[in-house]
Amino acid sequence: RCLSDWSSDVCSSDLESDPNETLPHLVIKDAALLENRMPKELFGELKDAWGDAPAPFPVNSLKPWAAIFGLPLRHFRHSPGIEPRFRQRCDGIDRKVFTLESGAALARPLDEIPDEKYWKILAFLLVRIPEMETLLQSLIACWLRADLDGIASIVSAMHIYQFPWLREILLVKRNRSWMGSIKLAAKAQRRTLVAVGCLHLIGDESLPDLIRKEGHVLVPLPTS
Repeated sequence: RCLSDWSSDVCSSDLESDPNETLPHLVIKDAALLENRMPKELFGELKDAWGDAPAPFPVNSLKPWAAIFGLPLRHFRHSPGIEPRFRQRCDGIDRKVFTLESGAALARPLDEIPDEKYWKILAFLLVRIPEMETLLQSLIACWLRADLDGIASIVSAMHIYQFPWLREILLVKRNRSWMGSIKLAAKAQRRTLVAVGCLHLIGDESLPDLIRKEGHVLVPLPTS
């Protein structure tokens, strides 16, 4: 709707919208193997859970955090999300698209976390794969209804909230970082559509929370 009605630029948070920017940061450098960095039994469980479906890279070449991000989606039928579709649509109607962060900026703090912290998250996920499938399906249903309270209730059981340091890196710190670009967009003459994942819209120091603290009034658009 925004693309149809507005003469707007598009500012996207999802690096999936530019795979060439994202993919190189998912892989361990120098052709090193993930199995050499993690407990043998845990890697065996990860490999079994990963399955044989096609993927951009084999699990053994991924960084620990990339394997953790990818594992739940290996068991969930999905298609490219909203933000990649924005890029395709914008390319067709000559709209400028830019991202709120680079692949390097996303990867840097995640690369600095000790591996042992990721093994705890991985062990948490491996025994909850069926539960994660259900949670993801419920999350999508809430997103389609624009039900932010429902989303907040669901994600409280997910790993990103069960491990507060991960939420701090993936959501809170990124939200704060993005506010610089969002404030500039708010002052611009052209309207700018900012597309972010739904987890950036809930909780303390969410983007709506930070935007309101800047003195702006947010008005929800109709969902139909």
